[in-house]
Amino acid sequence: MMFRKNWLGQKAIYWGNPVVDGYGGFTYNDPVEIDCRWEQRVRSVVNSFGETIISEAQVIVNQDLDIGGVLLLGSFDDYDSSQFNDDPMKISGASKIKYFEKIMDMRGKFFFRRAYL
Repeated sequence: MMFRKNWLGQKAIYWGNPVVDGYGGFTYNDPVEIDCRWEQRVRSVVNSFGETIISEAQVIVNQDLDIGGVLLLGSFDDYDSSQFNDDPMKISGASKIKYFEKIMDMRGKFFFRRAYL
């Protein structure tokens, strides 16, 4: 099965590079809009540490994402830009990335990337 960019027909806003701020929260890079396919469904997933996590959504993307980063379904046009100046977790619908997997296809031609929220 070949990966096609047109499978990623949705947009998401992504805040990457989470860094502990020393006050119980995180700072992130400026948000960017990315292509994705957002699947809203609950499932359990075993992460690379052997822990079972409950994922409320799985997001297929075409780039690497950081565990602990934040994803929000939609584009910049869907939101008031003033919402992006504060903690992204205060935005309704924003979710932290609990686990990220990157799997190479059998031919070694592309990576399948999925974030679990």
